[in-house]
Amino acid sequence: MVLCNHCGSNVPMAFKCTVCKMKLENFNTSTEVRFVNDAAGQNQASGHIVKSVQGGISSSFERKTETGNIVRSAQGGLSSSSERSTKTGELRIDVPQSSNTSFIKHCIKCGLRVEKCPCESVQDFYVVPTHKYGHESFRLLRLPVTRMGKVLGIVGANSIGKTTSVKILAGELKPNLGNVKNPPEWEEIIPHFHDSELESYFTRRQKKTLKVLVKPALKETKVADWKCKNFWANWVLYEVQDRGREVLDKICNDLELHNLERCVEELSADELQRFRIALVAVRKADVYIFDNPSTFLDVRQRHKAAQVIRSLLRPDWFDFFSSLFLHVEYLFRQSWILTRCFCCCSYVIVVENDLSVVDFVADEICLLYGKPGKYGVATLPFSVKEGINVFLSGYLPREQFRFRDDSLSFEVSNNITPQDEYMKVYGRYQYSDISRTGGLNLNIVGGEFDNSQIVVVVGPRYTGKSLFLEFLERMHPRVSYKREHIGYAGCELATVRRHLNCLIPGTIRDCRFRVDVMEPLGIVQLFEQSVSTLSASALQKLAITICLGMHADYYLIDEPGRHLDIEQKICVSKVIKRYTRYIQKPAVVVEHDLMMLYYLADRVVLFEGKPHVTGIGHAPQSLVSGMNQLLQELNITVRRDPANMVPRINKVGSLEDEEQKSAGKYFSED
Repeated sequence: MVLCNHCGSNVPMAFKCTVCKMKLENFNTSTEVRFVNDAAGQNQASGHIVKSVQGGISSSFERKTETGNIVRSAQGGLSSSSERSTKTGELRIDVPQSSNTSFIKHCIKCGLRVEKCPCESVQDFYVVPTHKYGHESFRLLRLPVTRMGKVLGIVGANSIGKTTSVKILAGELKPNLGNVKNPPEWEEIIPHFHDSELESYFTRRQKKTLKVLVKPALKETKVADWKCKNFWANWVLYEVQDRGREVLDKICNDLELHNLERCVEELSADELQRFRIALVAVRKADVYIFDNPSTFLDVRQRHKAAQVIRSLLRPDWFDFFSSLFLHVEYLFRQSWILTRCFCCCSYVIVVENDLSVVDFVADEICLLYGKPGKYGVATLPFSVKEGINVFLSGYLPREQFRFRDDSLSFEVSNNITPQDEYMKVYGRYQYSDISRTGGLNLNIVGGEFDNSQIVVVVGPRYTGKSLFLEFLERMHPRVSYKREHIGYAGCELATVRRHLNCLIPGTIRDCRFRVDVMEPLGIVQLFEQSVSTLSASALQKLAITICLGMHADYYLIDEPGRHLDIEQKICVSKVIKRYTRYIQKPAVVVEHDLMMLYYLADRVVLFEGKPHVTGIGHAPQSLVSGMNQLLQELNITVRRDPANMVPRINKVGSLEDEEQKSAGKYFSED
């Protein structure tokens, strides 16, 4: 017998309550729950109904109370015991440490976390982990479900299990289903994914009939451990390609890989990223996996890379034959042999932290949520629009679960007006025309910006954007500058607290700076850690904190979104905008992420030119005119989602795309 947690009605092992239509969760339990008295020995004063579920048969320990609420507790958990305070005592549920089930707790009535649930309608559900690294270590619950002929985008925070999911799907890591000491074999693993497309995927993977190619995430260490680092890049591509020389030339042209007559270790960061993408795209495979393909790339290069990734989904002649085989669609879904023979579709998986790239390249989106470094849960695939909206809202309507306390609101900046009391304009900052010859021929048109304004500099790489910030630094003595490459030479042994006390001793004691900057960026939790042990994202947030903590007339920030996930990018954008407006100082930001650009920019400085040869910088202009000029060069159109005002990239050839291009509005505010 199973009772509904919402209305208490008897549900005959169904997935939905017949009375209140509330969805119920599956239970996977394997051990027996023992009730242990607290220090006062009052285990019957809980004030709740606690139900133990084992193997689908309910054996309950019940007591009715004033509120009539229900807490359901099943075996297993992320910790050895779970506790809940009561009026007169505590009821502790002791679970043996050998349990392999994992534990997530939420309210099925309002979707909030238990600690902040106003109606106290609490549900604990337990899921067998797909993979566990060790006792009290990170656990991955469920895997992203990939479909043949679809580009799957995987979105989530850092350290939430995206790379672990990629390794499992690529065959580099075998899931242990939570059993670390005695990991199961494939005969036990594959039935765990029954009624899912992952069952056929892993079956083919086990029989070695599935060729997988992976483009791993590119780190700052680059190619130190590459076997081909001493070979010329063009020779490596020519040797590994098996799709034909014409395809190789087309991919190199699309990715702008022209001057490759150099060793691989001599390539710059963006060239190396594009080289790694081409290294995967020029080969035949059944599964293509790309982990953060947009890192180190500018806006145009990200768009070109997304086009190359989408071209791997099917051959050029697929669109012609797809209409011919529509009437046997069901047969194609049932037989992967016919699908491979006639359609030649591939699995394409993209892990990405740039929402604009995910919006353009993906057909479906899987979200990963949880606690970074502790556990991660993968959702079922959403459509692109629904997945982005669900991720920003922080609420899963299918599971009636809120995985984030606050929704990520998105508002595009408007021009600052003198009537706005919060953004009063007390002065203007001007800079004259800048010219430079030798090496990079640079010409920048002079301009001005006001207090509290954020000027975003955008354009191709190696056209003078960082040089522009260096010129601004020299023109004024009181400037705080966060450079593109972060280095803390000589401070590796110092803790974060000591490092901040040395650089910004007075600012870190300011309550407003602590509330507006340090706490949202999570710097307070890093105080006792050594600087040398911080991750790339933590170092980036530390550098932004130090930059904003300096007393300066204006702030220069070069690529604040590098190494950050989507949530951290939006958080950093909010911090920069809120704090600069509070202290009424301007900021000049170089950024390649379109979503951060939309969120931050009051004005836009657009750079054009040929990388390493010429650079032309325009005067600051409004957000709409600057984005129209940039998007026209990229030949893409952007509209705003009416639900949450998120800028969405229109599919090429769609009705909205054609209408905006014909009207000349590549960036629509409607």
